[in-house]
Amino acid sequence: MKTDSRCYLPSFFMIVLLLSGCGATKRYPHPDPYRISDFPTPPQNYEVSILFPGEEPEKGTYIKTHFFEAQSFYGSSYAQLLERIRSKATASNVDAIMVLAPEAYEELKILTAVGIKYKSNADYLTDYRLVDQLYFYDQEKEEFVHVANLYPDFNNLIFSIENMGEGQRGTHLYNQYIRKYSISFLLEDESMNWRYGLNHTTGLINSRQYINRENGTRIRVRINYSQKPLIQLDVRYSFRNALPEKKRIMIVYNDYDQIIEKRIYDENLVARLKEVFTYDDEGKLLNSIYYRINGNKETPFLKTSYIYFSEGDIYEYF
Repeated sequence: MKTDSRCYLPSFFMIVLLLSGCGATKRYPHPDPYRISDFPTPPQNYEVSILFPGEEPEKGTYIKTHFFEAQSFYGSSYAQLLERIRSKATASNVDAIMVLAPEAYEELKILTAVGIKYKSNADYLTDYRLVDQLYFYDQEKEEFVHVANLYPDFNNLIFSIENMGEGQRGTHLYNQYIRKYSISFLLEDESMNWRYGLNHTTGLINSRQYINRENGTRIRVRINYSQKPLIQLDVRYSFRNALPEKKRIMIVYNDYDQIIEKRIYDENLVARLKEVFTYDDEGKLLNSIYYRINGNKETPFLKTSYIYFSEGDIYEYF
């Protein structure tokens, strides 16, 4: 599973502010090379504890999230290797490390440990979405009909789709409208399929390129920050044996950096879709509704309701 209440983009802008350099295209680095699980480990303010062999906590009370390794030629002490691992564990925000038996290969010594998060400390799980319920507006019934459950990971990207009833209507609607125009995907996804380019003057990310050679998908995103608080995305999709399809997406933020509206324009700059976002008092995204636009007429089209983990789900799902 993965995260966010977040149809707003603080993480994206933090990356933008930290990056600098020329406008050459670069790959996104892996943010945490020691991670073995996508279960989130946000910053914490307590010291990482060390558990030696035989001191493992009770089964079912923790989640394995990282694997750490320290190497050294003979001469380095066990304590020095252990401190290197604890330093890595602290940077990865785990609760504790379970040290494994040290190994030696000729002149090389290796110490390894598993990083864990205690379930009792994961009260932040309620900030993350469990499922996105997708609805299609039935014009005859004049109501929204549940067509699919979309399961997000902790980075807000959908990894599984459960269609309601027979057929694949939910999957089709998701691929054609939800994923295609997803801000989490277009701006925040940092998988190895994405590259980015920087503005020489500002250091801001002004372009992103997605290439998936397995299915022949290529997406180019050009970002324009000039119309604050709007962010303009010029998105060009191309697929194997298909002509490029150009769309323009205009995003509107509120004073809390939350997206409140998104409009999708065709290649002729005619608005075709509008998505409106609603939040609760705590800032969690509650639902979003897509409207088809035909001239001055707006018709309900799709609705997504966002369901979050509750307290206790940590013991049921993990």
